[in-house]
Amino acid sequence: MPVILNESDSRGIIPELRGQNLYPLIDPPVFGQHGGVVANGYELPVTATTGAIYYTLDGSDPREVGGGINPGAGMLTGGATVDTFIDLEDSGWRYLGNGVAQSDSEVVVGHGSYGVSDWKHPSFDDSSWGTGQALLGYGTISGRTTNTTVGSASTNTVYFRKEFTVTGVGDYTELAFDIVRDDGAIVYLNGVEVDRSNITAGNKTYSDDAVASSSPEGELVALNTLVLSPGDLVEGTNVIAVELHQAPSSTSDLGMDLRVRGTKPNAGANTVTLTQTGTLKARALNGGEWSALTEAEFIVGTPAGGGNLVVSEIYYNPPGADESTEWIELMNISAGTIDLTDVSLTGIPYTFPAGWLLPAGGRIVIVKDQTAFAAAYNTAGIT
Repeated sequence: MPVILNESDSRGIIPELRGQNLYPLIDPPVFGQHGGVVANGYELPVTATTGAIYYTLDGSDPREVGGGINPGAGMLTGGATVDTFIDLEDSGWRYLGNGVAQSDSEVVVGHGSYGVSDWKHPSFDDSSWGTGQALLGYGTISGRTTNTTVGSASTNTVYFRKEFTVTGVGDYTELAFDIVRDDGAIVYLNGVEVDRSNITAGNKTYSDDAVASSSPEGELVALNTLVLSPGDLVEGTNVIAVELHQAPSSTSDLGMDLRVRGTKPNAGANTVTLTQTGTLKARALNGGEWSALTEAEFIVGTPAGGGNLVVSEIYYNPPGADESTEWIELMNISAGTIDLTDVSLTGIPYTFPAGWLLPAGGRIVIVKDQTAFAAAYNTAGIT
């Protein structure tokens, strides 16, 4: 079955449509919450990978027919900045490839044996290790240049470390890792495992092999993107550590290179303030091309429910054959205003429109026939 939204999956419908020029090349905006109930004044994050974001809160399309910008649309700064912290073929890598085993893969932050003497620790003294430029390894790695010779056919596991500096750490939202690994690798950030490739799960020691030989050897493999939580990165110096395992233990080559990139939203307003119930619609615009539409309905405030809205009075099946004067009265029994958006009663063909508010203690009447109701009852003062 085709995967609709996975952009990296070649089976996905979106890449196929784009290949036929049937879907915009620009990704649509993403809402931090896709619809639902929010508090009054809620700041909704709205982001886009590229371009400016145009949005409306009245249900209209931010794009006019013909491609113009809706004059009633608001605008946000879209896009993001991607900074490369470690690039391919960077210098300054530290390495240990002399066959001396270092700690197992399970020794990370939180493990009883983890500390500054552990090779994954940011403060570990690696001054006795070798220094070189990536790609680091030996032998021939197809499509790559080995810039620093490390290890040998008898070396089962080689260890690498590299520092990188981050300024404004709170601005970054995620890290992306791309690795060349011949054969299997485990990657750590500041003493915490990020991901592993071509090596099985569980604790790994120096003598453990990778799953299989890399094929192709020089392939650049994307690891899992790390969505950053507080403490994952620190202001200033951070440390990447990599352990590279052979498969099998005696082979004709070995190689490792790594790229680390951080993503942060562009500066500027990137939230929409929600103050009333309605539909938010948004598109990204870049270089004259619009993205597809993102839309969601938000109920702002307190929605009506069984705890705050009751049927307070009902007039059903009046005398005679004419039933046009039937009515039902609803009452807000709470101490605050409630939102009746999409409220309906079973068997009655009426649904409250978006943004219909009922104040505390307020009553509202649903009538079968408005003209007949007005003729039968004194409606003075009723709105």
